[in-house]
Amino acid sequence: MAKISLNLHELQSEKELIEDFLSQPNAYNNPEFTAKSKRLAELNTLIEKATLIKSLESQLIEAKELADSGDELAEIAKQGIIDIIRNACP
Repeated sequence: MAKISLNLHELQSEKELIEDFLSQPNAYNNPEFTAKSKRLAELNTLIEKATLIKSLESQLIEAKELADSGDELAEIAKQGIIDIIRNACP
């Protein structure tokens, strides 16, 4: 499966710029207002998903390390890996 790469820092920077624009008193008069409002909604969704991906990747790395330990924690970690995958793919 191909991995989609999202640069969280760039997304957050763009979001801040748009929020600054939209916070201007006369922003609604600007012809770009609607497009920027839509883009802000897209960015919020992308940032949420990118944050979730980073969290799941970290959890998966930790669970894999525990799964390789060969003790009781390994079995728990293996179940954790299954749970992480299930949560990532609803």
